[in-house]
Amino acid sequence: MSKTHTDYEQPKRLAEILPLNSADCFYRRFTNHYNAAQYTLEMYPYNKGADKKHDLPCWSLASLLDVLPKEVNIEGQRYAPCLFPVIDGHWLLKLWYNSNETITSPIAIFEDNPVDVYYEMIVKLNKLKLL
Repeated sequence: MSKTHTDYEQPKRLAEILPLNSADCFYRRFTNHYNAAQYTLEMYPYNKGADKKHDLPCWSLASLLDVLPKEVNIEGQRYAPCLFPVIDGHWLLKLWYNSNETITSPIAIFEDNPVDVYYEMIVKLNKLKLL
């Protein structure tokens, strides 16, 4: 089955980068009968139903697409993110610059599914201060 949302580890990092109101769902925290924390996915916006103290924000692929810039300026050149399916169900996300003279890609991310590809690109662009 294809992954459609960030897993419960990824939001911890994204919450430091993205506005929480961009999370279109959340993981509700509960404890099982062994008193261990567990999470269940809730399909409500984080800012409309989550317990901000215990629940984790969650981003769907659609919301990650919304927060990723349509263009990134690197050294005066504008690059657009382009997603490519590659062999064996893997995905490649590149920042792509295409002019008459050259096609270049300064950043490329390769992962098993589109959610992880967009997550990694957002983390990378944030690290480079390009978000």
